[in-house]
Amino acid sequence: MALAYTEAKADGTARKAVLAEGETPADHRDGQHWTVASGDDVTVKGHAYVVRQICTYRVVLTPKNPDDSSPAPTPTKQGSDMNTWPVIAEGRWRLRWHVPHTQSGGEGYSVVLSDVYDNPKRADIGVVAYQGQVASYSDAHVGDTLEIAGRLWKVEDVNIGNMEAPVKSKDFKAGYVDLRAVD
Repeated sequence: MALAYTEAKADGTARKAVLAEGETPADHRDGQHWTVASGDDVTVKGHAYVVRQICTYRVVLTPKNPDDSSPAPTPTKQGSDMNTWPVIAEGRWRLRWHVPHTQSGGEGYSVVLSDVYDNPKRADIGVVAYQGQVASYSDAHVGDTLEIAGRLWKVEDVNIGNMEAPVKSKDFKAGYVDLRAVD
């Protein structure tokens, strides 16, 4: 079954996911989409599932009929340069507001922190690759787990900086998010 988790929405108490059915990134972008919440029933290609969990990086579907279970997916090759990208300092990958982190070679991933918010602290992070948008994490909080470039990352810190000051002033400090690889 070709199903993609294309988007998430959260209100601080519950999370919803937007799923897309299709074989290619273009299918995921232009094909059928539907919004689901935990506990919802979903039918894909004639098979019935229950949405068991919605995380920041995955949606867990359980088949209603055991015969509809599928084997675990095979991880995709990420390219020989995955050992050097992203650059990690002291075990931390820092995403700064509007500064893209781009992988040369491999899948050509680019990750950008598009916004940070206060009360509660949260961030919006976008991930694209050569084939288009791969993931969009809205309202990522400290403790959330994100999947970026085939690896899992824990949100360790969300810092809003001093983005109320004019961008070109000496008082302006861009916000950032610190991610730590999950082993």
